[in-house]
Amino acid sequence: REGVELMGVNPRLVYLITAGLGGALAGVVSVFFALQYSVYPDFGLRFVLLAFMIVVLGGLGNFMGSFISAFVISEILNISAVLASFEFANILVFVLFILMILVRPEGLLGQREGA
Repeated sequence: REGVELMGVNPRLVYLITAGLGGALAGVVSVFFALQYSVYPDFGLRFVLLAFMIVVLGGLGNFMGSFISAFVISEILNISAVLASFEFANILVFVLFILMILVRPEGLLGQREGA
């Protein structure tokens, strides 16, 4: 924050624009979700859990790892939903996430602390 201020950028304005843009995008996406799914009060929890798994599996703070893990999780979800059922697909993704975290706790492209 201090470095940005020294370069002449107003961090409050950047935070305001970022929050406004994020809220606007969330509103647009919610309209499209409402057209395809039935909406209820805790509708977004499923997507929050998937987003959490994607970020942790990719390695916290690693954009490319999150991109790769999003692709892998979506493919696992789609293939297992076609072969079995949607409920089984969610269970399979969650079990594979737990196994992956046990094998590689820093994520796909994350680095160990102190390394």
